[in-house]
Amino acid sequence: MKILNDDAFNLIATCAFGLELPVKWELTKLGYEGKVISPGKIGFAGDWNAVARTNLWLRVADRVQIEVARFPAAGFDALFDTTRDLDWSRWLGADAKFPVSGRSRNSQLTSVPAVQRSVKRAIVMSLQREHKTETLPETGAEYRIEIALLNDEATLTLDTTGASLHKRGYRILIGDAPIKETLAAAMVSLSVWNPDRPLIDPFCGSGTIPIEAALIGLNIAPGLQREFLAQHWPQMNQAFWKQAREEALGIQQLDRPLQIMGTDVDNEVLSLARKHAELAGVTDKVHFQQRSFDELRSKREYGCVITNPPYGKRLEEEKALKPLYKSIPGVLQRLPTWSHFIITSMPFFEKIIQKSATRRRKLYNGRIECMYYQYLGPRPPRNGESNGAKPNDAVTDVQVDVAVDTDVANTANQKIAESTTPKSNAVFGGLGDKDQSQADLFATRLQKRARHLRKWPKKGIACYRLYERDIPELPFVVDRYEDCFHITEYDRPHDRHLDHHASWLELMKKTVAKTFDVPIQKVFMKMRGRQAGKSQHEKIKSEKRRITINEGDLKFLVNLSDYVDTGLFLDHRITRQMVRDEATGKRFLNLFAYTGSFSVFAAAGGAASTCTVDWSNTYLDWARDNMRLNGFDDPKHIFVNRDAATFAADLSENEFDLVVVDPPTFSNSKRTEEIWDVQRDHAKILNQVRDSLSAKGLIYFSTNFRKFKLAEEELSGFKIIEISKQTVPEDFRNRKIHRCWKLFKK
Repeated sequence: MKILNDDAFNLIATCAFGLELPVKWELTKLGYEGKVISPGKIGFAGDWNAVARTNLWLRVADRVQIEVARFPAAGFDALFDTTRDLDWSRWLGADAKFPVSGRSRNSQLTSVPAVQRSVKRAIVMSLQREHKTETLPETGAEYRIEIALLNDEATLTLDTTGASLHKRGYRILIGDAPIKETLAAAMVSLSVWNPDRPLIDPFCGSGTIPIEAALIGLNIAPGLQREFLAQHWPQMNQAFWKQAREEALGIQQLDRPLQIMGTDVDNEVLSLARKHAELAGVTDKVHFQQRSFDELRSKREYGCVITNPPYGKRLEEEKALKPLYKSIPGVLQRLPTWSHFIITSMPFFEKIIQKSATRRRKLYNGRIECMYYQYLGPRPPRNGESNGAKPNDAVTDVQVDVAVDTDVANTANQKIAESTTPKSNAVFGGLGDKDQSQADLFATRLQKRARHLRKWPKKGIACYRLYERDIPELPFVVDRYEDCFHITEYDRPHDRHLDHHASWLELMKKTVAKTFDVPIQKVFMKMRGRQAGKSQHEKIKSEKRRITINEGDLKFLVNLSDYVDTGLFLDHRITRQMVRDEATGKRFLNLFAYTGSFSVFAAAGGAASTCTVDWSNTYLDWARDNMRLNGFDDPKHIFVNRDAATFAADLSENEFDLVVVDPPTFSNSKRTEEIWDVQRDHAKILNQVRDSLSAKGLIYFSTNFRKFKLAEEELSGFKIIEISKQTVPEDFRNRKIHRCWKLFKK
């Protein structure tokens, strides 16, 4: 047992497992030599001044303790006798309050409550002996004592901190899934960020990571706004605290410009972040903005993304978050010169995003075991140096040594095959010669199609199909909506990883913009995969940007950003005109109306009335807007928010003269347990509609289901004529884009 003098102690900075080295760096910066003495504990020598300075300055540690004694303690006798023989009066007055906490790991003394009681009794006996009193009222200053047993070795410590160091004093409002300030500071410390580089946290929540970065960038001591337990100890001169605070205030760099941003989709949690930044004194150094992750962009170079994305604690939550994680490489490839630092507990993270980290480090967010994935981009060029491919290894040589010495190396099964990955300095994305060749081929084909269809706008056709998977390795459909372009990528096997594929798609998008000399903002890219079990009009964004386009002399609202389908099916251009030609004086019904384009054409053709039926309020409102846009807003045009199948079952005889039935292949809704299946259900609904037709009534029925077979044997009372060859427009390479029939009532 080491005897300590009055002005030098053995001190211990405690921290979460995995953060020992950042704490060592902080101690080194303060002038103290730290040594990891056990997991989560860094020992160093210091005096009362060190107690004050480390409590004020340590960003990553949890608390600062004074080591009173360390000794073998395989049994209760050794523990009790050694503790009792210590001179506790050196620390504790006769009136001191001294609660005892404890922990035991790999030791014979496994009962922590029994250990705590034994230590408490031993300290009482020591104090009674040294203070020569039988009474210990415990009404004075508080000294929190901890007994820690590890491998049958006991360590007795005094806590100088009180509330954990992560409680800086600025975060008084807590959002969902908060990250501790100490862990946030460690993430910044372990990154390559410095105050001269931009930083973005795209899942900032209540703002902890950006705020901690700002405190680091401005050299603000994290403990300036709070008190510590040792401040109230009689033997610690208040001059130490005053001196430490004056030192901290004197070296702040409050005028330093910082480029730090936090974004989140939740505006309510952002209001917490702004409040926290205000309380931390960094309001003008951190910018918070409501923005979804897929909107992440920056014109600045060589920045750092440091973030704590959501991760589920249960299997079903993890499954729900997988689409978000799969989007990560596609979003981050927009920042080719940046470095990226992501902490998550999501299993198989690197497999999901198809990218191995440069480094990874096991950390704990509370009690959740996480991995801190570090993707190092190119190093910013120094003065007089060109932008090269040198790795952005670290801010300091110390960090390089530590990371290489402790991080887990990449395993062979996680490597990305070089044969399928383009050579690039970017961490995510990057393009190769083959990609550019495909873009040139795409542009050539688009130019040829544009020349072929150049006279269509003069014919009143401003919206049409330009390209339809003409080249197998470019599986796109490109539709022109006046001066805007809508690209749909169809799922097809390829050898590109997610980040490379995202860069490739961005190249194709830019190719369309360049070919037609339009801003990139007027080109929209979508992905269409298999839709079994879902509605065909699946929502993918919420930008709510609708534009007005023309089809002949009529106007329609389309949304090119938010849905897989835009609001106007271009393959029904001819069918809509047929309905218009038939509609004069007719009572018109539009089942499965979607955005009501058939209703607009029927009204324009002079229909006596129109009835527009759809189960979706969104699409029914859209249909109303389309009708209103063309001046058809009088009472004879009605809109019914109802399931088409049940609506058809309640129809009366001789109610309609002209009907369009253009259903989805399948559809489900949270509002009903029924699932619509066009193959199974079409005959039933057509027969129900037939009963509502007038004597010479007509139904236009169409479907996009490629394997569809019309159940003619079940459709009694109809004269049926297939008109598919006449209704598929010339601009559609796929002549089976839909099938269409006229069904006349016999």
